[in-house]
Amino acid sequence: MTGFVLSFLHMTSVELAPDNPDWSQLEGITLEGGYQVAELLFADSSTARFRVRVLGEYQRKAFATFYCVSETDAQEQLQLWERAREFRHPGLSVPLAVGRRSLPGGEVVYALLDRPDENLSGVLRKRALESEETDEILRNVAQALDELHGCGFVHGCVSPEEVFAFGSSIKLSTAGIRRIDSIPSLKVSSPKYVAPESTGENITPAADVLCLGATVFEALTQKRFVPGGSNGLDSLAEPWKRIVQKCVEPDPAQRARIADLDRLREGEPVLKIAEVATPAALVAEPAADSTAVEQELSHLRRQRSVAPTERVFHGSRSWIYAAATLVLVALLLWAARPKHKAAVVGPSPPPQTATAGQTPSSWPTKTLAPDTATAVSRHNRPPETGTAEARKTTVASPQNPAIWRVVLYTFSREEDAQKRARAISQKHPGLGARTFSPSGKNQLYLVVAGGPMTRDEAARLRQEAVRQGMPSDSYIQNYKQ
Repeated sequence: MTGFVLSFLHMTSVELAPDNPDWSQLEGITLEGGYQVAELLFADSSTARFRVRVLGEYQRKAFATFYCVSETDAQEQLQLWERAREFRHPGLSVPLAVGRRSLPGGEVVYALLDRPDENLSGVLRKRALESEETDEILRNVAQALDELHGCGFVHGCVSPEEVFAFGSSIKLSTAGIRRIDSIPSLKVSSPKYVAPESTGENITPAADVLCLGATVFEALTQKRFVPGGSNGLDSLAEPWKRIVQKCVEPDPAQRARIADLDRLREGEPVLKIAEVATPAALVAEPAADSTAVEQELSHLRRQRSVAPTERVFHGSRSWIYAAATLVLVALLLWAARPKHKAAVVGPSPPPQTATAGQTPSSWPTKTLAPDTATAVSRHNRPPETGTAEARKTTVASPQNPAIWRVVLYTFSREEDAQKRARAISQKHPGLGARTFSPSGKNQLYLVVAGGPMTRDEAARLRQEAVRQGMPSDSYIQNYKQ
Protein backbone atom coordinates (compact mmCIF):
# COMPACT_ATOMS: atom_id res chain seq x y z
CA MET A 1 0.00 0.00 0.00
CA THR A 2 2.16 2.79 -1.33
CA GLY A 3 2.12 5.97 0.71
CA PHE A 4 0.11 4.46 3.56
CA VAL A 5 0.97 6.68 6.49
CA LEU A 6 -1.24 6.81 9.55
CA SER A 7 -0.23 8.51 12.75
CA PHE A 8 -1.59 5.73 14.91
CA LEU A 9 0.60 3.15 13.14
CA HIS A 10 3.86 5.06 13.57
CA MET A 11 4.60 3.24 16.80
CA THR A 12 7.50 0.81 16.46
CA SER A 13 6.78 -0.41 19.98
CA VAL A 14 3.83 -0.14 22.31
CA GLU A 15 3.92 3.07 24.34
CA LEU A 16 2.61 2.61 27.86
CA ALA A 17 1.93 5.16 30.55
CA PRO A 18 2.68 4.30 34.18
CA ASP A 19 -0.98 4.13 35.23
CA ASN A 20 -2.26 2.16 32.24
CA PRO A 21 -5.20 -0.20 32.67
CA ASP A 22 -4.34 -3.80 31.95
CA TRP A 23 -5.10 -3.58 28.23
CA SER A 24 -3.44 -6.95 27.64
CA GLN A 25 -6.60 -8.63 28.92
CA LEU A 26 -8.29 -7.64 25.67
CA GLU A 27 -5.83 -9.46 23.41
CA GLY A 28 -7.31 -12.56 21.85
CA ILE A 29 -10.95 -11.91 22.79
CA THR A 30 -13.63 -12.05 20.10
CA LEU A 31 -15.97 -9.07 19.89
CA GLU A 32 -19.61 -9.36 18.89
CA GLY A 33 -19.95 -9.75 15.14
CA GLY A 34 -16.89 -11.94 14.61
CA TYR A 35 -13.96 -9.59 15.27
CA GLN A 36 -10.91 -10.98 17.07
CA VAL A 37 -8.66 -8.54 18.93
CA ALA A 38 -5.04 -9.06 17.86
CA GLU A 39 -1.85 -7.27 18.92
CA LEU A 40 -1.74 -3.95 20.77
CA LEU A 41 -0.59 -1.03 18.60
CA PHE A 42 -0.73 1.85 21.06
CA ALA A 43 -1.87 2.49 24.63
CA ASP A 44 -1.91 5.17 27.30
CA SER A 45 -3.85 5.72 30.51
CA SER A 46 -7.24 6.14 28.79
CA THR A 47 -6.98 4.75 25.25
CA ALA A 48 -5.74 1.60 23.52
CA ARG A 49 -5.66 0.66 19.86
CA PHE A 50 -5.48 -2.92 18.57
CA ARG A 51 -5.24 -4.59 15.21
CA VAL A 52 -8.32 -6.70 14.54
CA ARG A 53 -8.87 -9.90 12.55
CA VAL A 54 -12.23 -10.00 10.77
CA LEU A 55 -13.29 -13.63 11.07
CA GLY A 56 -14.47 -14.96 7.73
CA GLU A 57 -12.83 -12.05 5.87
CA TYR A 58 -9.20 -12.50 6.80
CA GLN A 59 -7.96 -10.19 4.05
CA ARG A 60 -9.96 -7.28 5.45
CA LYS A 61 -7.86 -4.88 7.53
CA ALA A 62 -9.41 -3.26 10.59
CA PHE A 63 -8.51 -1.83 13.97
CA ALA A 64 -10.39 -1.17 17.22
CA THR A 65 -9.88 1.69 19.65
CA PHE A 66 -10.93 1.30 23.29
CA TYR A 67 -11.67 4.26 25.58
CA CYS A 68 -12.03 4.42 29.37
CA VAL A 69 -15.31 6.22 30.16
CA SER A 70 -17.84 6.66 32.92
CA GLU A 71 -21.16 4.81 32.82
CA THR A 72 -23.06 7.91 31.66
CA ASP A 73 -20.52 8.84 29.00
CA ALA A 74 -20.37 5.25 27.76
CA GLN A 75 -24.09 5.20 26.99
CA GLU A 76 -24.01 8.58 25.26
CA GLN A 77 -20.97 7.71 23.12
CA LEU A 78 -22.40 4.34 22.09
CA GLN A 79 -25.59 6.08 20.95
CA LEU A 80 -23.52 8.44 18.79
CA TRP A 81 -21.55 5.58 17.24
CA GLU A 82 -24.69 3.52 16.64
CA ARG A 83 -26.19 6.49 14.83
CA ALA A 84 -22.99 6.87 12.80
CA ARG A 85 -23.28 3.22 11.70
CA GLU A 86 -26.64 3.99 10.09
CA PHE A 87 -25.15 6.43 7.59
CA ARG A 88 -25.08 5.07 4.05
CA HIS A 89 -23.42 8.04 2.37
CA PRO A 90 -20.47 6.89 0.17
CA GLY A 91 -18.30 9.71 1.51
CA LEU A 92 -18.54 8.65 5.16
CA SER A 93 -16.39 5.97 6.81
CA VAL A 94 -18.62 4.44 9.48
CA PRO A 95 -17.77 2.02 12.32
CA LEU A 96 -18.00 -1.69 11.54
CA ALA A 97 -18.98 -2.44 15.13
CA VAL A 98 -19.23 -0.68 18.50
CA GLY A 99 -19.69 -1.94 22.04
CA ARG A 100 -18.51 -1.95 25.63
CA ARG A 101 -16.37 -4.19 27.84
CA SER A 102 -15.50 -4.34 31.51
CA LEU A 103 -11.90 -4.15 32.69
CA PRO A 104 -10.58 -4.15 36.25
CA GLY A 105 -11.07 -0.61 37.47
CA GLY A 106 -13.63 0.61 34.95
CA GLU A 107 -15.74 0.42 31.84
CA VAL A 108 -14.41 0.75 28.30
CA VAL A 109 -16.20 1.41 25.03
CA TYR A 110 -14.82 0.63 21.61
CA ALA A 111 -15.30 1.48 17.95
CA LEU A 112 -14.05 -0.85 15.25
CA LEU A 113 -13.13 0.69 11.89
CA ASP A 114 -11.83 -0.37 8.51
CA ARG A 115 -8.16 0.50 8.12
CA PRO A 116 -7.74 2.87 5.15
CA ASP A 117 -5.17 2.49 2.41
CA GLU A 118 -3.98 6.08 2.87
CA ASN A 119 -4.92 9.25 4.66
CA LEU A 120 -4.49 12.73 3.28
CA SER A 121 -2.00 13.86 5.90
CA GLY A 122 0.33 11.04 4.88
CA VAL A 123 0.21 12.12 1.25
CA LEU A 124 0.87 15.76 2.19
CA ARG A 125 4.07 14.78 3.96
CA LYS A 126 5.41 13.87 0.52
CA ARG A 127 3.80 16.39 -1.84
CA ALA A 128 1.01 18.92 -2.31
CA LEU A 129 -2.09 17.94 -4.24
CA GLU A 130 -2.77 19.00 -7.80
CA SER A 131 -5.83 21.15 -8.51
CA GLU A 132 -7.81 18.18 -9.85
CA GLU A 133 -7.04 16.11 -6.76
CA THR A 134 -7.97 18.98 -4.45
CA ASP A 135 -11.25 19.44 -6.28
CA GLU A 136 -12.10 15.79 -5.67
CA ILE A 137 -11.23 16.13 -1.98
CA LEU A 138 -13.39 19.24 -1.68
CA ARG A 139 -16.38 17.65 -3.40
CA ASN A 140 -16.26 14.41 -1.41
CA VAL A 141 -15.74 16.02 1.99
CA ALA A 142 -18.34 18.74 1.32
CA GLN A 143 -20.95 16.15 0.35
CA ALA A 144 -20.14 14.09 3.45
CA LEU A 145 -20.48 17.17 5.68
CA ASP A 146 -23.75 18.09 4.00
CA GLU A 147 -25.09 14.65 4.92
CA LEU A 148 -23.96 15.01 8.54
CA HIS A 149 -25.39 18.52 8.89
CA GLY A 150 -28.69 17.48 7.36
CA CYS A 151 -28.99 14.73 9.99
CA GLY A 152 -28.28 17.08 12.90
CA PHE A 153 -24.58 16.29 13.39
CA VAL A 154 -21.23 17.99 12.82
CA HIS A 155 -17.81 16.47 12.34
CA GLY A 156 -15.92 18.88 14.58
CA CYS A 157 -12.38 17.84 13.58
CA VAL A 158 -12.14 18.16 9.78
CA SER A 159 -8.47 18.07 8.77
CA PRO A 160 -6.19 16.05 6.46
CA GLU A 161 -5.80 13.48 9.26
CA GLU A 162 -9.54 12.71 9.05
CA VAL A 163 -9.73 12.24 5.25
CA PHE A 164 -9.17 8.62 4.20
CA ALA A 165 -8.72 6.76 0.92
CA PHE A 166 -10.20 3.27 0.54
CA GLY A 167 -9.25 1.99 -2.89
CA SER A 168 -10.79 4.48 -5.31
CA SER A 169 -13.05 6.10 -2.69
CA ILE A 170 -12.37 9.14 -0.52
CA LYS A 171 -14.18 9.15 2.82
CA LEU A 172 -14.46 11.31 5.91
CA SER A 173 -14.23 9.60 9.30
CA THR A 174 -17.27 9.53 11.61
CA ALA A 175 -15.70 8.21 14.83
CA GLY A 176 -15.70 11.65 16.48
CA ILE A 177 -18.99 13.14 15.27
CA ARG A 178 -21.13 15.10 17.70
CA ARG A 179 -24.61 16.58 17.65
CA ILE A 180 -24.94 20.18 16.51
CA ASP A 181 -24.33 22.61 19.41
CA SER A 182 -23.40 19.75 21.74
CA ILE A 183 -19.94 19.33 23.25
CA PRO A 184 -18.93 15.64 23.08
CA SER A 185 -18.58 13.80 26.36
CA LEU A 186 -15.71 11.70 25.00
CA LYS A 187 -12.90 13.35 23.05
CA VAL A 188 -12.33 10.79 20.30
CA SER A 189 -10.39 13.27 18.14
CA SER A 190 -8.77 16.62 18.96
CA PRO A 191 -9.53 19.43 16.48
CA LYS A 192 -6.55 20.57 14.45
CA TYR A 193 -8.40 23.74 13.43
CA VAL A 194 -10.76 25.63 15.75
CA ALA A 195 -13.17 28.28 14.45
CA PRO A 196 -12.88 31.75 16.13
CA GLU A 197 -16.42 31.46 17.51
CA SER A 198 -15.76 28.02 19.02
CA THR A 199 -14.60 27.54 22.61
CA GLY A 200 -12.21 24.62 22.28
CA GLU A 201 -14.62 22.35 20.37
CA ASN A 202 -16.21 22.87 16.97
CA ILE A 203 -19.94 22.19 17.33
CA THR A 204 -21.56 24.10 14.44
CA PRO A 205 -21.82 23.55 10.66
CA ALA A 206 -20.08 26.91 10.14
CA ALA A 207 -17.07 25.66 12.12
CA ASP A 208 -16.92 22.56 9.92
CA VAL A 209 -16.79 24.81 6.84
CA LEU A 210 -13.86 26.77 8.28
CA CYS A 211 -12.00 23.53 8.95
CA LEU A 212 -12.77 22.38 5.40
CA GLY A 213 -11.27 25.61 4.00
CA ALA A 214 -8.15 25.15 6.15
CA THR A 215 -7.88 21.54 4.93
CA VAL A 216 -8.05 22.67 1.29
CA PHE A 217 -5.35 25.28 1.96
CA GLU A 218 -3.12 22.63 3.54
CA ALA A 219 -3.73 20.22 0.66
CA LEU A 220 -2.55 22.81 -1.88
CA THR A 221 0.42 24.22 0.05
CA GLN A 222 1.52 21.48 2.50
CA LYS A 223 1.38 24.23 5.15
CA ARG A 224 -0.85 24.47 8.18
CA PHE A 225 -3.35 27.29 7.85
CA VAL A 226 -2.78 30.15 10.31
CA PRO A 227 -5.68 32.63 10.57
CA GLY A 228 -5.06 36.37 10.25
CA GLY A 229 -2.06 38.30 9.06
CA SER A 230 0.16 36.84 6.35
CA ASN A 231 -1.43 33.41 6.00
CA GLY A 232 -0.40 32.70 2.41
CA LEU A 233 -3.86 32.93 0.81
CA ASP A 234 -2.55 35.31 -1.85
CA SER A 235 -0.30 32.55 -3.17
CA LEU A 236 -3.29 30.40 -4.14
CA ALA A 237 -4.53 30.33 -7.72
CA GLU A 238 -8.20 30.77 -8.53
CA PRO A 239 -10.71 29.38 -7.83
CA TRP A 240 -8.95 28.16 -4.67
CA LYS A 241 -8.14 31.61 -3.35
CA ARG A 242 -11.78 32.74 -3.29
CA ILE A 243 -13.01 29.34 -2.02
CA VAL A 244 -10.59 29.25 0.91
CA GLN A 245 -11.08 32.96 1.70
CA LYS A 246 -14.84 32.53 1.95
CA CYS A 247 -14.57 29.33 3.98
CA VAL A 248 -12.20 30.77 6.60
CA GLU A 249 -14.09 34.05 7.13
CA PRO A 250 -13.75 34.91 10.84
CA ASP A 251 -17.40 35.99 10.99
CA PRO A 252 -19.57 32.85 10.73
CA ALA A 253 -22.45 34.92 9.33
CA GLN A 254 -20.26 35.85 6.35
CA ARG A 255 -18.70 32.42 5.98
CA ALA A 256 -19.64 30.22 3.03
CA ARG A 257 -22.06 27.35 3.48
CA ILE A 258 -21.72 23.96 1.86
CA ALA A 259 -24.38 24.99 -0.67
CA ASP A 260 -22.21 27.97 -1.77
CA LEU A 261 -19.12 25.96 -2.74
CA ASP A 262 -20.23 25.18 -6.31
CA ARG A 263 -20.96 28.86 -6.93
CA LEU A 264 -17.58 29.84 -5.53
CA ARG A 265 -15.92 27.24 -7.75
CA GLU A 266 -17.58 28.75 -10.83
CA GLY A 267 -16.77 32.33 -9.81
CA GLU A 268 -20.36 33.40 -9.13
CA PRO A 269 -20.77 36.16 -6.52
CA VAL A 270 -21.80 35.02 -3.07
CA LEU A 271 -23.36 37.85 -1.09
CA LYS A 272 -23.99 38.01 2.63
CA ILE A 273 -24.62 34.53 3.91
CA ALA A 274 -27.85 34.05 5.84
CA GLU A 275 -28.09 30.94 7.97
CA VAL A 276 -31.05 28.79 6.97
CA ALA A 277 -32.80 27.54 10.08
CA THR A 278 -33.99 23.95 9.79
CA PRO A 279 -36.93 23.02 12.01
CA ALA A 280 -36.00 20.28 14.44
CA ALA A 281 -38.90 18.17 13.21
CA LEU A 282 -37.40 18.02 9.75
CA VAL A 283 -34.09 16.56 10.93
CA ALA A 284 -35.50 14.21 13.53
CA GLU A 285 -34.01 10.74 13.46
CA PRO A 286 -36.26 7.97 12.15
CA ALA A 287 -38.01 5.92 14.77
CA ALA A 288 -36.28 2.74 15.79
CA ASP A 289 -39.20 0.61 14.60
CA SER A 290 -39.65 2.32 11.23
CA THR A 291 -39.18 0.21 8.12
CA ALA A 292 -36.29 0.65 5.71
CA VAL A 293 -38.75 2.18 3.22
CA GLU A 294 -39.90 4.76 5.77
CA GLN A 295 -36.30 5.59 6.67
CA GLU A 296 -35.49 6.09 2.99
CA LEU A 297 -38.46 8.44 2.52
CA SER A 298 -37.46 10.33 5.68
CA HIS A 299 -33.95 10.74 4.27
CA LEU A 300 -35.30 12.16 0.99
CA ARG A 301 -37.64 14.57 2.79
CA ARG A 302 -34.75 15.75 4.97
CA GLN A 303 -32.58 16.39 1.91
CA ARG A 304 -35.31 18.57 0.40
CA SER A 305 -35.83 20.41 3.69
CA VAL A 306 -32.21 21.54 3.97
CA ALA A 307 -31.92 22.76 0.37
CA PRO A 308 -31.41 26.54 -0.04
CA THR A 309 -34.75 28.34 -0.14
CA GLU A 310 -33.77 30.60 -3.01
CA ARG A 311 -30.92 31.34 -5.36
CA VAL A 312 -30.07 34.78 -6.76
CA PHE A 313 -28.78 34.82 -10.34
CA HIS A 314 -26.46 37.71 -11.10
CA GLY A 315 -25.63 36.95 -14.74
CA SER A 316 -27.37 38.14 -17.92
CA ARG A 317 -30.89 36.95 -18.81
CA SER A 318 -29.86 35.21 -22.00
CA TRP A 319 -30.54 31.87 -20.31
CA ILE A 320 -34.26 32.81 -20.15
CA TYR A 321 -34.46 33.24 -23.91
CA ALA A 322 -32.53 30.02 -24.46
CA ALA A 323 -34.95 28.14 -22.22
CA ALA A 324 -37.94 29.58 -24.07
CA THR A 325 -36.42 28.50 -27.39
CA LEU A 326 -35.89 24.97 -26.11
CA VAL A 327 -39.51 24.77 -24.95
CA LEU A 328 -40.72 25.92 -28.38
CA VAL A 329 -38.54 23.34 -30.17
CA ALA A 330 -39.82 20.60 -27.86
CA LEU A 331 -43.43 21.54 -28.65
CA LEU A 332 -42.74 21.45 -32.39
CA LEU A 333 -41.10 18.02 -32.12
CA TRP A 334 -44.07 16.77 -30.10
CA ALA A 335 -46.52 18.00 -32.74
CA ALA A 336 -44.50 16.33 -35.51
CA ARG A 337 -44.16 12.97 -33.77
CA PRO A 338 -45.45 9.82 -35.58
CA LYS A 339 -49.11 9.25 -34.77
CA HIS A 340 -49.49 5.54 -35.52
CA LYS A 341 -46.06 3.95 -35.16
CA ALA A 342 -44.76 2.81 -31.84
CA ALA A 343 -41.18 3.75 -31.15
CA VAL A 344 -38.80 0.85 -31.29
CA VAL A 345 -36.48 0.87 -28.34
CA GLY A 346 -33.23 -0.98 -28.84
CA PRO A 347 -31.42 -2.81 -26.09
CA SER A 348 -29.40 -0.66 -23.71
CA PRO A 349 -25.65 -0.82 -24.28
CA PRO A 350 -23.81 -2.90 -21.70
CA PRO A 351 -22.21 -0.94 -18.85
CA GLN A 352 -18.58 -0.02 -19.40
CA THR A 353 -16.10 -1.82 -17.25
CA ALA A 354 -12.49 -1.12 -16.52
CA THR A 355 -9.86 -3.05 -18.44
CA ALA A 356 -8.80 -6.23 -16.67
CA GLY A 357 -5.85 -5.76 -14.38
CA GLN A 358 -6.48 -2.08 -13.72
CA THR A 359 -6.29 -0.95 -10.10
CA PRO A 360 -7.99 2.36 -9.28
CA SER A 361 -5.72 4.89 -7.61
CA SER A 362 -6.62 6.49 -4.30
CA TRP A 363 -5.37 9.86 -5.51
CA PRO A 364 -5.81 10.48 -9.28
CA THR A 365 -2.26 11.67 -10.01
CA LYS A 366 -0.41 9.02 -8.03
CA THR A 367 2.29 7.24 -10.03
CA LEU A 368 0.80 4.30 -11.95
CA ALA A 369 2.42 1.24 -13.49
CA PRO A 370 2.90 1.47 -17.29
CA ASP A 371 0.16 -1.09 -17.96
CA THR A 372 -2.43 1.21 -16.35
CA ALA A 373 -1.97 3.96 -18.91
CA THR A 374 -5.45 3.31 -20.30
CA ALA A 375 -7.14 3.16 -16.91
CA VAL A 376 -10.44 5.01 -16.68
CA SER A 377 -10.23 8.05 -14.40
CA ARG A 378 -12.72 8.40 -11.58
CA HIS A 379 -13.76 11.69 -13.12
CA ASN A 380 -14.60 10.13 -16.51
CA ARG A 381 -15.77 6.62 -15.81
CA PRO A 382 -19.53 5.81 -15.72
CA PRO A 383 -21.13 6.15 -12.28
CA GLU A 384 -21.52 2.98 -10.28
CA THR A 385 -25.05 1.65 -10.35
CA GLY A 386 -25.18 -0.35 -7.13
CA THR A 387 -26.54 2.42 -4.90
CA ALA A 388 -28.87 3.80 -7.55
CA GLU A 389 -30.44 0.41 -8.17
CA ALA A 390 -30.99 -0.07 -4.47
CA ARG A 391 -33.14 3.05 -4.33
CA LYS A 392 -35.35 2.37 -7.34
CA THR A 393 -39.01 1.74 -6.64
CA THR A 394 -39.72 -1.50 -8.47
CA VAL A 395 -43.29 -2.69 -9.04
CA ALA A 396 -43.66 -6.44 -9.10
CA SER A 397 -45.25 -8.04 -12.14
CA PRO A 398 -44.93 -11.43 -13.88
CA GLN A 399 -42.80 -9.81 -16.59
CA ASN A 400 -40.65 -7.69 -14.27
CA PRO A 401 -40.60 -9.15 -10.74
CA ALA A 402 -39.14 -7.11 -7.91
CA ILE A 403 -36.06 -9.08 -6.88
CA TRP A 404 -35.09 -7.72 -3.47
CA ARG A 405 -32.88 -9.45 -0.93
CA VAL A 406 -31.77 -8.76 2.63
CA VAL A 407 -27.95 -8.70 2.72
CA LEU A 408 -26.56 -9.84 6.08
CA TYR A 409 -22.85 -10.41 5.37
CA THR A 410 -20.37 -9.97 2.50
CA PHE A 411 -17.42 -12.32 1.89
CA SER A 412 -14.67 -12.56 -0.69
CA ARG A 413 -14.55 -16.38 -0.48
CA GLU A 414 -17.51 -18.59 -1.29
CA GLU A 415 -16.68 -21.19 1.37
CA ASP A 416 -16.70 -18.51 4.10
CA ALA A 417 -20.12 -17.29 2.95
CA GLN A 418 -21.51 -20.83 2.89
CA LYS A 419 -20.15 -21.52 6.37
CA ARG A 420 -21.80 -18.38 7.76
CA ALA A 421 -25.11 -19.18 6.00
CA ARG A 422 -25.16 -22.69 7.50
CA ALA A 423 -24.47 -21.30 10.97
CA ILE A 424 -27.32 -18.81 10.66
CA SER A 425 -29.71 -21.47 9.32
CA GLN A 426 -29.00 -23.70 12.33
CA LYS A 427 -29.65 -20.91 14.81
CA HIS A 428 -32.34 -18.97 12.92
CA PRO A 429 -34.04 -21.39 10.50
CA GLY A 430 -36.91 -18.97 9.88
CA LEU A 431 -34.65 -16.46 8.10
CA GLY A 432 -33.91 -18.80 5.20
CA ALA A 433 -30.24 -17.79 5.08
CA ARG A 434 -28.42 -18.69 1.87
CA THR A 435 -25.51 -17.51 -0.26
CA PHE A 436 -25.88 -15.33 -3.32
CA SER A 437 -23.37 -13.91 -5.81
CA PRO A 438 -24.53 -10.89 -7.88
CA SER A 439 -23.86 -11.04 -11.60
CA GLY A 440 -20.81 -9.03 -12.63
CA LYS A 441 -19.32 -9.33 -9.13
CA ASN A 442 -18.02 -12.89 -9.16
CA GLN A 443 -15.59 -12.22 -6.34
CA LEU A 444 -18.32 -11.14 -3.92
CA TYR A 445 -20.37 -13.72 -2.04
CA LEU A 446 -23.30 -12.46 -0.01
CA VAL A 447 -25.14 -14.14 2.83
CA VAL A 448 -28.77 -13.11 2.36
CA ALA A 449 -32.00 -13.73 4.22
CA GLY A 450 -34.86 -15.20 2.22
CA GLY A 451 -34.97 -15.06 -1.54
CA PRO A 452 -36.51 -12.85 -4.26
CA MET A 453 -39.26 -10.65 -2.79
CA THR A 454 -40.79 -7.19 -2.98
CA ARG A 455 -39.14 -4.22 -1.33
CA ASP A 456 -41.76 -4.03 1.46
CA GLU A 457 -41.31 -7.73 2.18
CA ALA A 458 -37.54 -7.29 2.27
CA ALA A 459 -37.83 -4.32 4.64
CA ARG A 460 -39.99 -6.34 7.03
CA LEU A 461 -37.65 -9.33 6.84
CA ARG A 462 -34.65 -7.09 7.57
CA GLN A 463 -36.36 -5.83 10.73
CA GLU A 464 -37.07 -9.37 11.81
CA ALA A 465 -33.45 -10.41 11.10
CA VAL A 466 -32.08 -7.54 13.21
CA ARG A 467 -34.48 -8.46 16.03
CA GLN A 468 -33.07 -11.99 15.93
CA GLY A 469 -29.53 -10.72 16.38
CA MET A 470 -28.33 -10.17 12.83
CA PRO A 471 -26.05 -7.13 12.17
CA SER A 472 -27.83 -3.81 12.56
CA ASP A 473 -26.16 -2.58 9.35
CA SER A 474 -27.87 -5.28 7.27
CA TYR A 475 -29.51 -3.71 4.23
CA ILE A 476 -31.93 -4.50 1.41
CA GLN A 477 -30.84 -4.47 -2.22
CA ASN A 478 -32.48 -5.32 -5.52
CA TYR A 479 -30.64 -7.32 -8.19
CA LYS A 480 -31.24 -8.38 -11.77
CA GLN A 481 -31.27 -12.07 -10.94
